[in-house]
Amino acid sequence: MEAHLVEVDRALELDATERATAGAGGFMGLLQNQQTIRNQRSNVSSLRDSYEQLQASYDAGRIDLFTVLQRIESRASIDGAGATLQRVFPQPGFLNLDPFVLLDDFDVHPPAGFPDHPHRGFETVTYIIDGTFAHQDSHGGGGLITNGATQWMTAGGGILHIETPPEELVVSGGLFHGVQLWVNLPRSLKMTTPKYQDVPGDRIAEIGVAGGRARVLAGSHDGTSGPVEGI
Repeated sequence: MEAHLVEVDRALELDATERATAGAGGFMGLLQNQQTIRNQRSNVSSLRDSYEQLQASYDAGRIDLFTVLQRIESRASIDGAGATLQRVFPQPGFLNLDPFVLLDDFDVHPPAGFPDHPHRGFETVTYIIDGTFAHQDSHGGGGLITNGATQWMTAGGGILHIETPPEELVVSGGLFHGVQLWVNLPRSLKMTTPKYQDVPGDRIAEIGVAGGRARVLAGSHDGTSGPVEGI
């Protein structure tokens, strides 16, 4: 965070040569760029302050992992090859994302799907609520993912993958419904070797939590550990 603020501060200093040679029109463009950078710095500062407040509240026991801090209205979108989804984030005005990058609720009717596309520098977590879809990637990972199952793909240094309905689902009709979360990788692991983990539903433990039940995919909670490893 501090390193990013320093970079923004440096960018705010217009070079003297640029001022002299840009001319009136060009100089106005430089001023507009300067204002954009100031806005970015303000956003980063707000994010840092918000994170520090949340961390202090968590450390003091005023909130826990299941405290609802903000409700966000998702936005209808289309991605891939005609795949319909509700995008929770990213969206304007919602800054408290890190370490998360994206969250989609997809409800896809075959033959729509997600043809081959690249990822790099983060992990994708796909949880299937209903239906079946097929995954294949450029590092040999893949298979069928069905109700209650999860795929955890570490894109790392770069990977191509495909997420489409299987042939029988295209013929018979139906849908595949699930959620996908993108999790950022720390700088030191951005270029790590790509990896794919297929987790059947019967390997995912379900536990009771305040107000309902939860399934533990990774990490641990109250002594129950998830099956995903090496993330």
